[in-house]
Amino acid sequence: MQIKNIIKSIDYEKFFYTITCLHVIVWTILPTLLRHSLPMDALEGWVWGQNLDFGYDRNPWLNAWLTALAVKIGGTWMVYLFSQLSIAACFLVVWKLGKKMLNPLYALIAVLLLEGIQYYTIAAVDFNDNVLEIGLWALTIWFFYSAYKDGKFMTWIMTGFFAGLALMAKYYTLVLLFPLFLFLLGDKSARKNCLKLPFYCGGITFLIIIAPHCLWLFHHNFETIKYALLRISDITQNTITHFALMQLLALLLPALLCLTVIASKHTEPLCTHHNPSKSDRMFLLTIALGPYFFTLIIALIFKMTLHTMWGTPLLSFFPLLLLAYTQPIVSRKTFYRFLISVALVFSAFAGGYSYSIIYRGYESSANYPAQKIAQTIEQQWHKNYNNKIMFVVGDRYTAGNFAYFAQDNPTIIVADKTHPTINNFPQNTLFIWQKDQPILPKNIKAMTQEFYWKRNSNKQPLPIGFAFFPE
Repeated sequence: MQIKNIIKSIDYEKFFYTITCLHVIVWTILPTLLRHSLPMDALEGWVWGQNLDFGYDRNPWLNAWLTALAVKIGGTWMVYLFSQLSIAACFLVVWKLGKKMLNPLYALIAVLLLEGIQYYTIAAVDFNDNVLEIGLWALTIWFFYSAYKDGKFMTWIMTGFFAGLALMAKYYTLVLLFPLFLFLLGDKSARKNCLKLPFYCGGITFLIIIAPHCLWLFHHNFETIKYALLRISDITQNTITHFALMQLLALLLPALLCLTVIASKHTEPLCTHHNPSKSDRMFLLTIALGPYFFTLIIALIFKMTLHTMWGTPLLSFFPLLLLAYTQPIVSRKTFYRFLISVALVFSAFAGGYSYSIIYRGYESSANYPAQKIAQTIEQQWHKNYNNKIMFVVGDRYTAGNFAYFAQDNPTIIVADKTHPTINNFPQNTLFIWQKDQPILPKNIKAMTQEFYWKRNSNKQPLPIGFAFFPE
């Protein structure tokens, strides 16, 4: 009876912030305690971030800069925190938008339904461009919604600011910006903003954010765009049908969770219905379905291949759309049942993630013995030479992991299939590789040492090749 009274008098605002803080804490602590090295995308971002630039070979600059900042100010755990802050930003926007268009109860349910999508839990451990998009898309949407409603300078400037940052996280942001622009032109009340100065101030802010990267592209032979074009023409990637179905499949669990909250028409509801306006309904359709269908249309027209994880930011507003159009009756009993269901799903994701790393993580980056490799090879160097290791040459994963844990803080020189080794190497350089040995300078001896995977000492050890090039 006491639990029911608590639910009846629940402060949805406090509940939302409590749940969001719990999510951030759990999904920051778990990888910090369980992983022995950074996820591959996060490590790649850190490698890029060792040289702050306005673009890199595979992505614009934001992901690299933020990853480097996270490591600088807090180390490994801060990288995981940055991921969860992006998720929290998305939760906050869904909550605020839900309150504006519907009611606090539906807004809270919409946020909790996102806990049933792996993009916001397990996949969000790896701080990368996809995870960044989740938060930045949401913030762009929130300020766009506020801007076309109030037409103020600051809201349009913030719209341009976050839209620019989102594009600097990943070019895929264009599939969000295009539907938003169409909505602006198609909605009568929103269209009025196109004749006012604040809208253009937002546009100028957007251009200021992306301008340095555009200049960088001109000076680097459009390297990032070429990589993006290569990826969408890669026949090893998923088909359009596979991409579309995987995004819909990701919504299956939230849809099932939503069923647990529906009560009969004869029960006392926890809240009264609030039907969103025609403009708000169209806006919800735009942000929830626009990027998804625009992706599929563009892919069909240009015969593009799609990677499933590119859909990471697409699903944030599907729960809100579902609630807006179904308007389920929620009773105290069904809400209690829904909370239990969400708690079980949350626990299952956290437990499954932990189990997969501890018991099924052989040859996973989580159990890669990066610190042991760095310590062992660095000790061998210092037994023979007095100077520090100034440079490490190798693929971005092997060399990156060494540099991340090495006490000498060497500069990374990436040498892989897309970045062949250079001819003239600086002195005090370490060469390191896992599979393909780079072309070494003459009279340099290649060595190999085996290292056991963490938590899997009875499995096949990992051979690491390395060579020293001192003064």
